[in-house]
Amino acid sequence: EVFSLAHLRSPLAEGEVVMQGNLICGQSSWRWQRFVAEQALELPRTIIGKGRQIGVTWTVLAVDVEEAILKPGTASLIFRQNESDAIDNVRRWFSLYQSLPKHFTEHIKVLKPDRSVQPGESGVELLFPDGRISNIVPMTSAQSSGHGSSVRRIIVDEAAYIELLSDIRAAIEPAAEDYPITVISTAHGRSNIET
Repeated sequence: EVFSLAHLRSPLAEGEVVMQGNLICGQSSWRWQRFVAEQALELPRTIIGKGRQIGVTWTVLAVDVEEAILKPGTASLIFRQNESDAIDNVRRWFSLYQSLPKHFTEHIKVLKPDRSVQPGESGVELLFPDGRISNIVPMTSAQSSGHGSSVRRIIVDEAAYIELLSDIRAAIEPAAEDYPITVISTAHGRSNIET
């Protein structure tokens, strides 16, 4: 069976996915990912505790791909605990972008990565016909990360494993202004039946 994100396309029916306490319950389907996508789009600050390998990060990255195309001239910062992990998430982002039908991307020129197949530490840079540029930037837990940037979305993946998380939060809150910050993480050092 070929994987697709078709289950994310149609809006949720009333009661199809519900919150029960802090759990998302979705009738044994992957439609809960649509709920996660809607939360990332609608809420200015979202914290998602998750299990491993269930697609939450991919879903939030897909939301970011959509926004990069629909909001030219914007930037997103994607934080992970170290540079290689941050770059890995930007590479996931880029694979989602490349998987889009051509009619979504044919008017956009990819400036970065410029010579390699996969993005590196400089991330992804998309040039639109009107000259605006959207950036997707891998960020690490370096204390100065996030200072001086004006962004439209910030994703903090595996937050429980990021050193200096409170310092990063203090740095990114002013940059984010009213734009969304999505924090995603599995449990770290805790017994938790949900993860």
